[in-house]
Amino acid sequence: MRLAVLTCLVAIGGLCGFAPSALADTKVLVKTRTYDITGTTGAALIEAMDRNGPKRHGFMT
Repeated sequence: MRLAVLTCLVAIGGLCGFAPSALADTKVLVKTRTYDITGTTGAALIEAMDRNGPKRHGFMT
C-alpha cells in the first residue's frame, strides 16, 4: 500500500513538472518628464510641485 501511494505521488509530481507554465509577459514603460517650479520657501516649492507635477490618483498628496 505504501509503495502504491508513493508511486502515485511521484507520478503526479512528474506530471506537474512537465505541465507547460502560463506565459504572462509584462512590459514596464518608464517615462521621465521634467517641469519647472519656483519658490523661495519649502512650502512654496511643495505647492509648485503639487500644482505643476504629475497628477496623482487620490491616494497620495
